[in-house]
Amino acid sequence: MDIVILVIIAIGLAYLIFKKKKVAIINKIKDDLLEDTELKRLKVFCDSCENAEIKSGSIIPIKKSGCFSVKGYSLEGKEVKLNFSQLSWSSPCGCVNFANKTALDNCISCSLGKVRGISVKYTNGVSFNWRIDFGS
Repeated sequence: MDIVILVIIAIGLAYLIFKKKKVAIINKIKDDLLEDTELKRLKVFCDSCENAEIKSGSIIPIKKSGCFSVKGYSLEGKEVKLNFSQLSWSSPCGCVNFANKTALDNCISCSLGKVRGISVKYTNGVSFNWRIDFGS
């Protein structure tokens, strides 16, 4: 009985050590990101298209809706830590619906099956524009 308790305690300690190291690694990665004052470029990725990077001005064919994520980069190409509340998603067409107006990840839908312009903009003026074909 004592051996079983010791084994359970050992497994529990090993789990806690593993979890603590994993959290430390994740925090280190986040700490290595530059501050948003270095932001010079946004990149948008289409989660509905196997996380493919979207080229500025391109048309992304999706059905009724698609999910996207945004990351920021410095001039040197290093990733920048973005504050989701400083980011805004928009479209000149009122039929386009955003799950979130400010977020790093967003799902976008449109009831009309046509090509619509989409923009994501950070408060420092850096923006990224592309179009979605909701009729594909």
